[in-house]
Amino acid sequence: GGGLFDSNGTLIGIVSAKSSVTTGEGLGFVLPIDSIKPIVSDIIQYGYVTGRPTLGFKTADITSMASAAFNGVNWIGVYVNGVTKGSNAETAGLQFRDYIASVDGESIKTSDRLYEILESKSVGDTLVLEIWRNNLSFDVILIIEEEKN
Repeated sequence: GGGLFDSNGTLIGIVSAKSSVTTGEGLGFVLPIDSIKPIVSDIIQYGYVTGRPTLGFKTADITSMASAAFNGVNWIGVYVNGVTKGSNAETAGLQFRDYIASVDGESIKTSDRLYEILESKSVGDTLVLEIWRNNLSFDVILIIEEEKN
């Protein structure tokens, strides 16, 4: 990490990763300062980066029937693994061990796909989650909220 400066001493970027080699200079990756400024500004003003969507719950992927049995659930797939207190997910009624069968009509098999869908949305958008709980299926309309971490 650290700053990248031009020949005049002006900050032009932040080094985000660098490979090292023993035979010479490694390869560095830099985030341009213009893409960093809004993030730094948000952190200074609000204490977090604004506009980032969050579900308000954590997920767990169950990938085998053995794992399902061990965790006391019935299906392979994506489960609610915890709900943030005061979140829209809590208000919508989501609970620990709810099985997420689909999001906006698309069958969900992994948390990665759920988060891909989330990243395509904005704060204030909604997701329709098909939830299974106690062998009953129902839809939950979840309003995407802003992550405040």
